[in-house]
Amino acid sequence: MTRSTRLIRSTQATQPETRDDNDDGNYFRVKLRCRITKKDVSIELETKATMKKLSLKPPKEKNQKRWWRR
Repeated sequence: MTRSTRLIRSTQATQPETRDDNDDGNYFRVKLRCRITKKDVSIELETKATMKKLSLKPPKEKNQKRWWRR
């Protein structure tokens, strides 16, 4: 398992439920949760990240075997 897949699984990137009219639907809603055990503080951050920034572009047919090495 590479770092990128581990990051995606831990942050639980999901498709947004609501879309804007001028939105192409090409972004994911990412939730990050951080818990500090000593003081029991939980932080939940919800932000929109585009596919380009997350580098989650699907592989092209040309180099489909080595897309995960980038």
